[in-house]
Amino acid sequence: MQGLTFRNDQDFEEICCYLMGNWVARNMGHDLQFRRYGGNGQKQHGIDIFPTVGSHSVFGQAKFVNHLSSADVTSELIKTNSFPDPISCYVIFTTANRHTSINHHQFHHSQHKRPDGSTFQVHVVYWDEITDISFIPQDVCQRIFPSAFQVARSALTPQQMADSIAALKNIVPTYFRADFLDWLETWDFSCGRIPSVHYDAVDNLCIELNRTEWGMKGVNDFLYAQGRVDLSRSLPAGDDFFSAITDFRDSIYNYIISVRAEDGQGYVTLQGMDGRNATDFPKITGQWRMKAHHLAKMYREKILGQ
Repeated sequence: MQGLTFRNDQDFEEICCYLMGNWVARNMGHDLQFRRYGGNGQKQHGIDIFPTVGSHSVFGQAKFVNHLSSADVTSELIKTNSFPDPISCYVIFTTANRHTSINHHQFHHSQHKRPDGSTFQVHVVYWDEITDISFIPQDVCQRIFPSAFQVARSALTPQQMADSIAALKNIVPTYFRADFLDWLETWDFSCGRIPSVHYDAVDNLCIELNRTEWGMKGVNDFLYAQGRVDLSRSLPAGDDFFSAITDFRDSIYNYIISVRAEDGQGYVTLQGMDGRNATDFPKITGQWRMKAHHLAKMYREKILGQ
């Protein structure tokens, strides 16, 4: 569904439960409801989406990623080999763009064979290629896609929105170094540390954004600081980008301390990198990586217009 983007993987999984129900109704003729399967830290066997009624063996996977290759799909299919129940159909929903290694013939009406000899159909559905979400409750859409339901902002004239977009494209790059986007897309977050020069820039924009929003709510003194009037002009067009950068900052903020490394550079690093309480580190840094890549995608779309 072009024009609607997600803030995090939990929101995408929730929407996929409705997408799954609609897909099954259209393609299989069953009226089923679906829910999210398992939770953080639980083994899910490659399955995120589960029918609420246990008599059906149709399951789904939500991949909140920028890239999805045939190798990634195969990896998810292998995970289902350990799922204890029968599977008749498996649908992968993804936010990724269509990959050249995944074509119509490879994962449309194809089958995966499990170790017990049983097989199931495999389908890949791309969010950008979905054209109708009218079957999703409006209150759910309003909560997950708030920028699409801003009544006051929807009243902006086309020229006002154009001015807001121009302000967004002009002001945001001034907060970051020239290598910021490349860093978001290539940094190895599994190392558990982030260069302070980049984290501080993200944190500073989030602080400025918060104070600008308070200024727009009536705390006028907050708007006198340099740059905040320009930032306020970018708010109508910047919902998706600002949500992405806030999610990225918040995923880091509660887990870090500042250190100076042997190379003389400042970093924020996971507390307990000496090995204490380290069992959650891969999950935490995995969230950093996912949210960084989502922010990079928003930067390319909303700021660079790519």
